[in-house]
Amino acid sequence: RLNLSMLSQLRPVNVNLIGVGAGYSYSMSGPSHHAFEDLTIMRALPNLEVFSPADAVSATTYLDYTLSQKRPKYLRFDAQPLASVYADPQSLSIDQGFGQLQEGEEVCLVATGYMTHKALAVAERLAECQITIGVIDLFALGRFDSVQLADQLATYRHIISIEEGFIGKGGLDALVSALLREHDLSSSHLAMGLDSRYVFKSGSRDGLLAGNGVGEDRIESEVLSLLNEKTASTMKGEST
Repeated sequence: RLNLSMLSQLRPVNVNLIGVGAGYSYSMSGPSHHAFEDLTIMRALPNLEVFSPADAVSATTYLDYTLSQKRPKYLRFDAQPLASVYADPQSLSIDQGFGQLQEGEEVCLVATGYMTHKALAVAERLAECQITIGVIDLFALGRFDSVQLADQLATYRHIISIEEGFIGKGGLDALVSALLREHDLSSSHLAMGLDSRYVFKSGSRDGLLAGNGVGEDRIESEVLSLLNEKTASTMKGEST
């Protein structure tokens, strides 16, 4: 991979690396089949694009791009088919690199791959309580329109990045943190993902996520905690 990354800086190289089995998608196969470090490894290589689709629609849309763009790319695919996030392929912009699936008020969830489905599920649960949050699917973790993404995030007080990968290791959380700094955004940032350790328990994918701190209940709880902090701060200001 390093030689490929280096060579592509000298001449056009159209090689597409395909990884199948992102995160816990091979849930019952144990840690030897769980893939969490790939986001960090691939993002660290210069000149390599990283694509993490949330559904078949976005994966299919990317096909023509992989053939036409003479650059090395890493495609992070799931082990099982996922429900569609995008109804219309025309709604995706490969050059933009992300899709805003829902607009919100105070909090925005920025997710990639399977965790986009978790973000949407949490948003739906909160909507039943008349709480509207934003959901952004960041499917390109290498080349994306950082200005447009920063403009979207600037409208939120709190950003939560959610990834089925190790946090604090250079994955989606590092990308979001760097974006907020580079564009001088005042939004707070909470990184949610997996601790840097192997898990030897078996179970369903959602069960493993929940047991390791990134299930829907935990994400919802973090959103509510941020909103409650604002409410408490407002009430304190009014009392003084």
